[in-house]
Amino acid sequence: FVVVNFPQISLNEWHPFSLSSSPLDSTATIHVKDMGKESFSGRLHKLALAASNLPHGVVMNVQGPYGSRVNLHESQEVVLVAGGIGITPMVSALRCAVQQGLRAKHSKLRRLRLVWVARSPGVFDMFAKELSIQAAGLPFPVEISLFCSSCSGSSPEDGSGAGILGPITAARPNFQQIFEKESPGGEQLLVLACGPAAMVAECEKAAHSASADFEDWSFVL
Repeated sequence: FVVVNFPQISLNEWHPFSLSSSPLDSTATIHVKDMGKESFSGRLHKLALAASNLPHGVVMNVQGPYGSRVNLHESQEVVLVAGGIGITPMVSALRCAVQQGLRAKHSKLRRLRLVWVARSPGVFDMFAKELSIQAAGLPFPVEISLFCSSCSGSSPEDGSGAGILGPITAARPNFQQIFEKESPGGEQLLVLACGPAAMVAECEKAAHSASADFEDWSFVL
C-alpha cells in the first residue's frame, strides 16, 4: 500500500490506499471510491474533475510502497474475499500471482477462488475485464463468485459485470460453507480479506473454524 497526500486539498492530510497494480508492474495504480462530497475521497473526485483547468494538473505526494509481497504459490488453496472497493488489493494479488506463476519453477497453488461482495451490482463493472484477463492467466480454473448483499431476485445482472465474470447471487455469502468446500481434505488453505470490518470479522471467524490461515488486508480510516 501507499500513503498519499494531495496538497491542493490539504497540506497535512495523508491517507493510505491499497495498490491495485502488482508489485511486479512497472507503474503503480490506486483506485479510490467517492464516499461523499464532504469526505476526502469526494474532494479528491472534485479535484480530479477539475484537473484539466489546473496549471500543473493534480499534484500528489506519495510515501511507500509499504508491506511485503504475498506469494500465493506457497499455499495449496487460496480464497480472496473482497467487500466493495476492497477488491483493489485482490486485483493486485491475482495479477501478481499470474506474474509469479510465469517465473516460478515450483508452485503449490492448485486452486484459487475470488469472493466479491457488493451492495450494488454496478460495482462489479470496475474490474470485470481486468479480473477475467488475470484469471485466464493461471494454469488452472479460477472461480469468481459475486454476491450482491442488497439486491433482490435470483441473478441481478443488468448493468453489471456479471456477463464477463459470471452470475450474481442476490444474498450474503456463507463463508463457513465456502471455506469448508475449498479445503475438504484438509489442504492448506489461505484466506485473504479486505472490506468492511463486520465482513472481515465474519471471514476471520469462519477461516479459523475451517483451520485456515487468515490475513486481514483492510485499513482502519
